[in-house]
Amino acid sequence: MKQAQYPYREMSPKDWEKHFYKFRSNSLPSESSIYKYVNNLLSLNNTSIITYIHDFCSQKNVYVSKNYEAILGHPAEKSLTVSSYIMSIMHPEDLKSMYSKAKQAFECINRLSTMERRGVQIRFNYRVLKPDGTAVRVLDNTSLEEFDEQGKISLGVGYMVDITRLMPMSSDIYGEIQLPSGENILLLEQVPEFHIFSKRELEIIQLVEAGLSSKQVAQELKISVNTVHNHRQKMMQRFNCHNMIEVISIAKEKRYRIKD
Repeated sequence: MKQAQYPYREMSPKDWEKHFYKFRSNSLPSESSIYKYVNNLLSLNNTSIITYIHDFCSQKNVYVSKNYEAILGHPAEKSLTVSSYIMSIMHPEDLKSMYSKAKQAFECINRLSTMERRGVQIRFNYRVLKPDGTAVRVLDNTSLEEFDEQGKISLGVGYMVDITRLMPMSSDIYGEIQLPSGENILLLEQVPEFHIFSKRELEIIQLVEAGLSSKQVAQELKISVNTVHNHRQKMMQRFNCHNMIEVISIAKEKRYRIKD
């Protein structure tokens, strides 16, 4: 059966690789690192869960479980030999949202120290288009495990689960980052242009990003701690954020647009 055609195919795997080049390592992971994770994954032996090891340098999987084709309808060998293969089989209607959320995810991770990045979980659900034109919705979770000397991502270990029966077949993509501390950072859709910051909010954002506590921010700006808390709370409510890391991510994306 001929694969269904959809209008949105603006982003090619090469576009994907080019944009995320600054976040990924230029060095191939060591064989010993790969074998360590392969042995762990082989011990799982779960036919309903796809497990994989992803080399961020080559943008290819270096290991994928044998049930890949049974669940996704595509040969596992392709994910081992074709760069960014998952992007070429993702439902075309999901690509734009996936690109936006992945961009947010890596920019947020890039602001963490190397020690803070280790063990970070990146989680998405999206649709994969099978060769016969039908779709399957998957939950895809990648744990960042190995980094190079510059702190760039080298190796990720992950799993994929078919959640088609649990989620509607819409183009809505859910994305989040889970920090080793257990804190979850929700990846948002593009923020409307009218969401901009006051000069005071911008001052607070910049000081929080620099690592200052609310008390230290208050001292620096010569305002009360309660005023700082109120500003932070209002910004999180306005942008539907769970914490200031998400607010800072939005501010970065909007290039610190200031309200007069």
